[in-house]
Amino acid sequence: MATQMMANPNGYNHATMLSAQAQGLTLSLAFRMKSDSSLSVEKYADQVTSGFCQHPGMSQYTYQHGVVLAISVTPREGGSQHRFQIDRATCAKAAGRDVTSPAPSPSATFAAGPKMCSSYVGQVVQPGSFDSAIARFSSLTPKSEFETISQFQARQAQALSGLGGPLIIEKAPEDQKLFEYDADAQALRISPFAFSNAFFPAWEAIYSAGLSGSINVNVRDNVYAVTSHDERVTGSYEASNSFGAKANVASITRSVKVIFDHGPKLGGKPETLFPGSITANFNVNPVGVLRMSPEQARILKPRLRLAFVATPYQPYVIRGTTKFGKVTFQNPRDISYSFTMLTADIHCGLVMDLDGRVLGAYPTS
Repeated sequence: MATQMMANPNGYNHATMLSAQAQGLTLSLAFRMKSDSSLSVEKYADQVTSGFCQHPGMSQYTYQHGVVLAISVTPREGGSQHRFQIDRATCAKAAGRDVTSPAPSPSATFAAGPKMCSSYVGQVVQPGSFDSAIARFSSLTPKSEFETISQFQARQAQALSGLGGPLIIEKAPEDQKLFEYDADAQALRISPFAFSNAFFPAWEAIYSAGLSGSINVNVRDNVYAVTSHDERVTGSYEASNSFGAKANVASITRSVKVIFDHGPKLGGKPETLFPGSITANFNVNPVGVLRMSPEQARILKPRLRLAFVATPYQPYVIRGTTKFGKVTFQNPRDISYSFTMLTADIHCGLVMDLDGRVLGAYPTS
């Protein structure tokens, strides 16, 4: 974050950044007011705070990850500095959120993940659909030029008022064969691929939406879960190469709904949705095992339901289209992805019976 802000030290209205130093989760910034600025240091502080907390990517650093900005501004003519701080409480207050109930950081969620997930076992839950989760954020549109800051903040607060805890989002199993029963061990093994086994070009999607600088995403090793996907041929066209060879290319649209968690951690090893489910040698381990008799498994297996426990984070919803892959003579398909993405911390994968009783709950990465 310090590197991003220092990359363009003169790119701030009314002031020039002199220094930025990160110490843990605290980022110290120093500004000097420009000679042509008509603002006071106090007014500039208000402007910086408002702009930072309204920016989806930047405010994520404070509200979700807990980063604190300690800022000092020096007047044009010198003299005593004006010091102020932007933290989680500052941005929560600006958005009308409950300051006493901050959003969990990824590290805190991971530390509490197994305990949090195990608390669902035995409960009867009522998962919502992916579409109903997306609908919660339908009013979170960007600020209009005809809307005051206070009106925009009030609209955001109202849209987020009912999201005090994680959402439980249902997802149909990829294939019932991914629930494998071992009669000798009397164990039903849950494959990680039952939860998500479809590819999604996360980097291309987020880049095409202009958000690659504000969301942790990379060209590979992103953690996400595709909740639904379908493919249809939308047309065809003739293509040729430089040698004059021709081929008929099928235009294909893949419609994808996906929960995007995060990109690879800095300096970390490649992750999977469920830790340890896929080894370095590409062996697949079950995310969990349910003990039951063959008679129970015969009845239950075709009726198992799945869901994710997830807490959405800004920007919440991303929609768009993107291309992926190259058209070749060996693969004459022109593939476009039409996607709807929910950005969220995925805490657990749940396995439920037909009534919604949680039989197994497995922490994610």
